[in-house]
Amino acid sequence: MRAPLPWILMLLVACSGESESAQESASESESESASASASESASESASESESASESESASESESEPEEPGRLFDPAEDGAEMIAPAIGQWVRYGVTWREGARSTTEYRFVDRQNDTWWFEVTDRRGNRQNHVRMQVRPNGDDVELLALSFHRQGQPREDVQERLLPNYQPVLAQWLQMLFPGPLSGEPEEVTVRAGTFPDARRSETTLEFAGQQIEADVWHHPAVPVTGMVKFRDKAGGHTVELLGFGLEGARSAF
Repeated sequence: MRAPLPWILMLLVACSGESESAQESASESESESASASASESASESASESESASESESASESESEPEEPGRLFDPAEDGAEMIAPAIGQWVRYGVTWREGARSTTEYRFVDRQNDTWWFEVTDRRGNRQNHVRMQVRPNGDDVELLALSFHRQGQPREDVQERLLPNYQPVLAQWLQMLFPGPLSGEPEEVTVRAGTFPDARRSETTLEFAGQQIEADVWHHPAVPVTGMVKFRDKAGGHTVELLGFGLEGARSAF
């Protein structure tokens, strides 16, 4: 089963200041060290889309998080997840292993033919980092076509097209969460800030990152756009990701 890996991209965003050296390493070789450098870099799309490139961040959009305590309809096994659409957004609260917290938002901001422009904003205190990428779903895989990022206080940086293959393996697991398949797993009610989700489906997954395997529980519900994810919990007591709010429209680009 494909599983979301949202905190991997948060790590990329958090380490976005490393991107220049990452690209230099990647340009020297396509070895594991290049891929490791890529995994410490934030990403964003290399070209600008027409519809939303100069508007405000979706984190500042008019849409607000769902009211706490909202009760959603029970999920049915095999239910189709919400199809991607421009304007959709989801916002998560993240608790890190050391106890620190951050907020991360994912959003679809544009579509061009069979490709999607997707952005991420990571907030930690007064700091904001933005990511933008162009992706193409291709069966069980998602192809990365463009990648850029904008770290607060620094100029926008675009990853060169020839270096994208070094980033693709690092982001592969995470990118697949953008186009989830039909709902499956063990039914279990889960309550988060966004509300209570009866019969959300819990699945166990093993993820690989930076040479390590991470076992995690993930809960999905078909009411949630973009990722379908309600909650993510690292079994080793590491990162926890919980849904704060979402919307089917209103997302705006940060670029």
